[in-house]
Amino acid sequence: MHKEKILKELIKKKFKSKIISIEQFTEACLYGKFGYYNHSNVIGKKGDFITSPEISQLFGEIIGLFILYHWKINLKKKFNFYELGPGKGTLLIDLLNITKKFNEFQKSMNIYLIEKNIKLIEVQKSNILSLNYKPKKISWLKNFSKKNQYPNIIFANEFFDCFPVRQFFKKKQNYTLASVTKVKEYLWYKNKALNYNPKNHPRSQTLPDYLAINFAINIVEKKYMESKGRIIGDKYIPVILDFPETIDIDDQWQFELGQILIKKYKKYKKF
Repeated sequence: MHKEKILKELIKKKFKSKIISIEQFTEACLYGKFGYYNHSNVIGKKGDFITSPEISQLFGEIIGLFILYHWKINLKKKFNFYELGPGKGTLLIDLLNITKKFNEFQKSMNIYLIEKNIKLIEVQKSNILSLNYKPKKISWLKNFSKKNQYPNIIFANEFFDCFPVRQFFKKKQNYTLASVTKVKEYLWYKNKALNYNPKNHPRSQTLPDYLAINFAINIVEKKYMESKGRIIGDKYIPVILDFPETIDIDDQWQFELGQILIKKYKKYKKF
């Protein structure tokens, strides 16, 4: 089939290998040059599926009223509204329609639509710009990125099932997966430097990447953990996470610090 030839050529060009992972295969099928989400008008009666905003405007209006309420109670200033995978723009249109009498709210909103599908972007622009009023602060992005220091409200509906997935399978070896954090510190043990030469003191940026297990994510077979009394197998796959993703609250001082921050930022007072 012609489609199979296109897919084979796509995989060959993108990955330069005849063998690829399920994650890479799915990425190519969904978001490659000829990918499903790049060139198909997939939503609606003529598409492959339909989402809640397309069934009833009530869905988007309820979301809009909730965001308006949250803004009036907790923000009352400029903020960013991100919609991940906005489809035909229907939810945003219903949100804008239900809140159009609240000028201060709409003036405070910077709108960012995260979309990779070229055809859907065209549909979104056409539908949104057909409104009686013209919202000016709308930007289309292919990837999520923080644009400024304003508070963010992020919405996604039936979005995360569009991501490629990684597949793990058990081999004879005891493989485990554990999340880790890079440690770039001057480490000492028993009066000796572990990861650098004190006589030739390096910059911290050039220190070797030591990995510390942070226990944010662990994948291990239950039988192995029970029999060995540990979560790290003979071989393990490290997944590096940045600091904010590994924050945990265990000790009393961390709870007390959290209470101080809650009191400081009054916008969280109602929660």
